Amino acid sequence: MAVWTFLQAQPAKQIRYRELVKMRVPVVGKIEMVSTTVVAHGMMHEKEESTVDRFVFRWMGNSEGSIIDLSNGYKISYDKEDEEYWHTTFEDLVEERVNPDTSNGESVSFTMGSDDDDEDEDGEEPVVSRTDQGIETVNGISSRKWITTIVSDEGRMIFEEWMAEDFPLRKKATKMQRNINEKMGLPMREEEFTGITNVMSSSDEFDLDPIPGTMIKMTMRAFEEDEDDPKMSMSFELLEIEEEVFNPSDFYVPVDYEFVEKK
Repeated sequence: MAVWTFLQAQPAKQIRYRELVKMRVPVVGKIEMVSTTVVAHGMMHEKEESTVDRFVFRWMGNSEGSIIDLSNGYKISYDKEDEEYWHTTFEDLVEERVNPDTSNGESVSFTMGSDDDDEDEDGEEPVVSRTDQGIETVNGISSRKWITTIVSDEGRMIFEEWMAEDFPLRKKATKMQRNINEKMGLPMREEEFTGITNVMSSSDEFDLDPIPGTMIKMTMRAFEEDEDDPKMSMSFELLEIEEEVFNPSDFYVPVDYEFVEKK
């Protein structure tokens, strides 16, 4: 009877998708990250492999992952290269989100424009323009391409975004992830899958209307003043997504990995 109850509790389906993020930032150079996510009801496995071009920053590359099964009450994180794994309670995850300075994770940040807090308030407002480029197919997904340009005193930013207006499978995966995060006490960030300029549209700084749909692909280039070469660039692309039969082995750490304690 116990075995039958366990089998009944297993999800019937899971959704697997792969994403590619590329960045070229000052000093660090080119960064490339490929992530794979497998999500089922109450379970999620995320793994990422990243590479950095410049030798001095190769330490930033990694091959890591995490597994969440709500029935465990903690997140399992692992390092593929070191073949180690460790646990983090949901309470600690909430603390890391509320107080990110307590996290030991590595990050790369960058800004465009002046860092001067006393910047002249009489500076001109950014000039924003957007054009609809029509329907294009991206990795088999019908999407509408939009180009948004923002010009300010510091330079200009050009966004190309491909948005799918009807994408039920992506919405289903998002809903399952949102439910998992909420049950852990971690509401999903609003910018997930909405597109960068949609996040910007919620700010009073930019006169932008939201673009309907789900982001499938995006490129962004930032230029300083009259420069022809971008100071930095970034791109995102949904490589593939599919629904498949639930496979419990997708939510296990390899048995030969060593458990370690991490604070």
